[in-house]
Order: sequence, then structure tokens, then C-alpha cells
Amino acid sequence: MRIGNLLLLLAILLPLSSYAHKPSDSYLFLSEGGAPDSLNLRWDIALRDLEAVLALDQDRDRKITWKELKVQQREVFNYALNDLSIHQESTRCLVTTKTLQVNKHSDGGYAVLNVAYVCAEPIGGVVLNYTLFAEIDPTHRGILMDQREGSRTGPFILGPEKNRLKLDVLSEPAGANPVIELIIRYIVEGIWHIWTGYDHILFLICLLLPSVVKKSATGWVANNCFFDTLRQVGKIVTAFTLAHSITLMLAVLQLISLPSRLVESAIA
Repeated sequence: MRIGNLLLLLAILLPLSSYAHKPSDSYLFLSEGGAPDSLNLRWDIALRDLEAVLALDQDRDRKITWKELKVQQREVFNYALNDLSIHQESTRCLVTTKTLQVNKHSDGGYAVLNVAYVCAEPIGGVVLNYTLFAEIDPTHRGILMDQREGSRTGPFILGPEKNRLKLDVLSEPAGANPVIELIIRYIVEGIWHIWTGYDHILFLICLLLPSVVKKSATGWVANNCFFDTLRQVGKIVTAFTLAHSITLMLAVLQLISLPSRLVESAIA
């Protein structure tokens, strides 16, 4: 088999580790509370991320049990809520109740924080400030869904570059197109995710290197034809994109589930 074909085959097969390299994310779901001046928030935070700052795994067996999480429930809430605030105008909404649960996502276990807020006035527009893990992981993102009636829904992406978000249940400003805004935001996030990882850059170089060389009678030589190189790049990018999209879909639908530690090692 030609080396170029072999590398193209590897480009197709490697994305089978579809959720390896999953960045640090948390998931927030905002909804109406039981009164006009109240809000409910469900907040899913990865246990592996909390372990990095709170050392939840007390017996060091690389497994965080419900008992270990429950023992440090107060520390979990204190740490998380210190990096999240909801304001109405200049007044901070107060936390009234907190309960803790656990949930399993495709990439592992998550702590589920259920929090109720009471604000000074009936809920309309609120401002959310989010700085979770900002001091240890600049790539962390919070993904927020505003499930209140009349809201723009989302998802909204929060991170170091955009840690303040104004949410309103009133009509959208004239000319606003949340779909286009969301697409642009995801493209920017994707480019930044690749750019901040040396392993990502090296992987792209390995994928694209065959497009600038070709086999000759004397061995591999540089390909001096621009359009031939461009065509080869198009083939590689298309194959990788299709393969990665398929495997991401399989992972999201939970048709394929691989241990992340094994997948990360295989990629390396």
C-alpha cells in the first residue's frame, strides 16, 4: 500500500476516539422558580475537574464515590458558587437552597448542583458572571441554556474571554440573529481549541504533510504543483471531517463508548 494511502487511512481511522481530547466544560440550565422573583439553576460540573482543585478522591483509588463527594459537598458548593453570580441590575440574587446529585455524561461522572435563587424584583433581565476554573484552565467553558419562557434559549458559551452574560426574556433587539452569532462563536471556539494545543497542531501537520510531497522514481520529492497540492489537501480535510463527524455522532448517541484513558494513550 502506498504511504500516502496509508496515511489517509489513518486519518479516517484515528477519529474513532471521538470524545478523546474533550475540553473542560460545565453545563448550566436556567429556569423559572416557584415565584416571580426566583430562578432555578441546574449546574453539571465534571468530577475530574473538581478533583483537580478539591482532591475529592480521598482514598486515591482513582474513583470518586458518592460518599467521597457527599463528604465534601459544602466545599463543592462553596468553590463553584464563588465563581458564579447572578445579578439583577446592581443587586445580587441570593442563593436559598442547594442540593447535590450525580449524573453520567459520555466523558464520565458529573456533580449536579441544583441551586435556587431569589432576586430583589420579579425576574426579567439578569446578568450572569462566570469564572469557574479560570485560575487553572483558560480553556474551560461553561455552556448555558436559558430555559425560561420567552428567552433566547442558547446555548451561550462562557469563558475567560466572555465571562459576563446578560439574559433577557423580552424580545430580541432588531436585526439580531442568534443562530449566526452561535455559529460564529463555535467557529472561533474551535479555532482557539486547536491553536492552544501543540498536539493538535502536530496532528494537523502529520495529516497535511503527504499533500506537499509525491512519490517519484528516485523517492519522495516536493510537490511543486500548487493545484495538485490543493487537491490533496481537500481530500485529506474532507476525509477527516467526514470521519470525525460520524464518530462524534456515534459518541453523542452513545453507540460507541470507549475508556477515555485508553483513547488518549492511543492518540499519543
